[in-house]
Amino acid sequence: MTAPSVLSLVPTRPRPTPVNHTSPLFALSSRVVFDCAVLLVAACIPAHAFRSMLPNEHADITVTAAIAEGWNGEAARQLAAFVRAVDYIESDSSCFGTERHPSAAYSGSHHFDRNPPLQNAAAFTAGRNYVQNRLALAIQEGNAGHGELARNRAAQGLHALQDLFSHSNYVDLGAEFARTTYAAIWNAGAPSIWLQLTAYNAAPARYCTVAGLPGGSFQHNNEARDSLGENASSSGMITIDNAERNTRFFFAKREAIAATRDFLDRLNRGLTFPNGVRRRDLRRDADSAARLNAVRTAPADQPGLDEGYYEWASLQPYNTLGFTVSSHGNTVVFPPASFSLAEEVRAGMLAMTSVGGHDDTVLITPSGELVAVFREIRPEDMAFSPPAEVHIEFDRKDVNSLRAGTLAVFFAHPRADHWQRVVEAEVDESHGTADFLAHHGGVYAIGGVPRRIPSDPGCCQLAADVCDETAVIDCAVQRGQFHIDDRCNFATGNCGLSRPRPSRPLKPARPARPARPLRPAHPTRGN
Repeated sequence: MTAPSVLSLVPTRPRPTPVNHTSPLFALSSRVVFDCAVLLVAACIPAHAFRSMLPNEHADITVTAAIAEGWNGEAARQLAAFVRAVDYIESDSSCFGTERHPSAAYSGSHHFDRNPPLQNAAAFTAGRNYVQNRLALAIQEGNAGHGELARNRAAQGLHALQDLFSHSNYVDLGAEFARTTYAAIWNAGAPSIWLQLTAYNAAPARYCTVAGLPGGSFQHNNEARDSLGENASSSGMITIDNAERNTRFFFAKREAIAATRDFLDRLNRGLTFPNGVRRRDLRRDADSAARLNAVRTAPADQPGLDEGYYEWASLQPYNTLGFTVSSHGNTVVFPPASFSLAEEVRAGMLAMTSVGGHDDTVLITPSGELVAVFREIRPEDMAFSPPAEVHIEFDRKDVNSLRAGTLAVFFAHPRADHWQRVVEAEVDESHGTADFLAHHGGVYAIGGVPRRIPSDPGCCQLAADVCDETAVIDCAVQRGQFHIDDRCNFATGNCGLSRPRPSRPLKPARPARPARPLRPAHPTRGN
């Protein structure tokens, strides 16, 4: 059997008319030319999901699609928050390093991951069944008048659906094969035999070994198109129709947006035409519009279920005349705005317990600081003019892993891929406070230079060996300092912790060998 010609499907334009669900959204068949010497996909690509933080790709995909499908901004943001929460819920931060270990809630079907020894077709079927199940539950909740629960169920399915395009070679398939694969999401058919899902080892032999390594062929860490600079495959350039040239990540994200619109359109039709209601009777079905409205719109004066994922939240409708929100000693003062709002939006501050998701590189700043205390200021997608005045209070124990005298405030713009220092911020380490001006919504964090582990073979060594974060921090406070090294290799079993090797004792010097006795002189021979 020969490999198919290398083609890609991309959306032709924003969809102005209802989708033709007999085929994928990506109706344009286009030939792709790769920057490789061969056309076999496996040979072209160097041997992780769309990111939920730094940059927030899942949220960008979701909000873009939801707004295009007629959702109001608050409902779209809630939907995006639910989509992003999947990565936080299904990851475990007990290991320091470049990537988190999946938690007990993790399932490969929630991300279209192929967990070896599962094969591509079986992994696809598991993901497909999950997406269909979440859509059905979203429709069920929506028809029952539970708008927020419908958004939550839909978000779970959307996270998986979006990951299909970043966890596979979908953008490298030919038009016919991609069409077959996309159609199989919504029917009982099989995907293309050429479809490859990224292999992700969710249960490595050593708990703190980087999940995903090894994962067999088409490995998650080398092949996933979750962010632009994640790996060589994601950032690899391809040319479509000898005209449009961009990265695999670009096309994967664009197709994920189109698929998200398709999912939301199916949700819309399920709410508008529930089972048992004939299309011609809908003009007299006033409840139909109410059901649809409850899912696609959210009020700014009521807390959303997504806020329950945070340690605490203090939000209210944005008042352009100026307002103040506060909680647990944390305060944000929004001065009178120099702009107007097209619709109401919730604004304020939330305390995040985590931002890592499956990828812990987001915990390290470009200059090497570790971020440890997180506050999200909403709306994330809004610039504040004039800037908001922010006061943060934090517990000293939350920064015990950071070296005294190095604390600073860092900001993660929703579309940025790194942390940037808020240079005008003032941090009072002795009282656990920070004050600064916020020019844009997003995530702000307290960070600093990590401490270092002493070289003695005491409890810190033991805590590091068992990869127990809490034990390491407690021990470091009692005995010394430690440092988190994001450049480590979990395969070596160092759990992402860098510590100097104890010097080896000097070997005793070998006793000097006794001198050999001199040989007697040879008698002089006669002539």
